[in-house]
Amino acid sequence: DDEPEPDDEPEPDDEPEPDDESESDDESESTRN
Repeated sequence: DDEPEPDDEPEPDDEPEPDDESESDDESESTRN
């Protein structure tokens, strides 16, 4: 296989980024402030 496989497309993000913790932290900080 001289030509590399088309890996331009990123892997499927089945698992969503952990934004729950981030939001929680943001809310906590906002409340504290």
